[in-house]
Amino acid sequence: MDRELILKNASKITVVIAIVIAVAATIFLLAKYFQQADTLHYHGKVDYELLKQIQKFPSSKLKRIVIDSVGGEYPPALEIAEIIQNQKIQIVVDGYCLSACASIILPAGQDNIVNEGSLIGFHNLPGTWVYLEEYIEKKYKKSIKSMPIYGDSLKTIQVYEKSGINPELFIALTLGKGPICLDISEIDARDDEMQNVSIEFSQDIYIPNRSFFEQFDWRFKELYLPESQNEAEKLAEPLRKT
Repeated sequence: MDRELILKNASKITVVIAIVIAVAATIFLLAKYFQQADTLHYHGKVDYELLKQIQKFPSSKLKRIVIDSVGGEYPPALEIAEIIQNQKIQIVVDGYCLSACASIILPAGQDNIVNEGSLIGFHNLPGTWVYLEEYIEKKYKKSIKSMPIYGDSLKTIQVYEKSGINPELFIALTLGKGPICLDISEIDARDDEMQNVSIEFSQDIYIPNRSFFEQFDWRFKELYLPESQNEAEKLAEPLRKT
């Protein structure tokens, strides 16, 4: 085989390898979830699909969940939180962790990490309704104990208490005391899940600062937080374009 033919075949092989690598990279980037040793990488809603992927790991083999989620459903989130706490799983936020991801999944984790450029935010936390019962009954003339959310509220509080986090964090966040507030009405325009009780609370995402977390005994191994409203708005901008 002459030198020209060898170079020609080598060139073809190089092109094939490049295509294979490109396809693999695309699949990797588009994957909603994949397992890597003792780690589950997950991009998507907090739902029963996430619970299913966690349950695929043999008992106590899952050590870390790398998550990018704008939130999801509270019932599966509470089941996931129980597994995370029982198995002492670390949560690594790489992208977004909002709503149910931030308020239930994240506090359940151990030695959590929020990577640089990520955005965590809280809104409409069910646990608050236990503490704000008097306020709600006075304003809406309706007993919180008659709502399905009441049971989830108690379970959510237990997640925080088990992790050593002061559950009164709920009150501060729901009443809008986070230093940074994002209007997510363009992002999360879903129907009111609280039976027409909390529309006004569901349109804002609150982002605490470091001292705010420490005040309620919630500590991280590594924690990135936006330092200004503008920085937070820039991080949230990709969500508004989807």
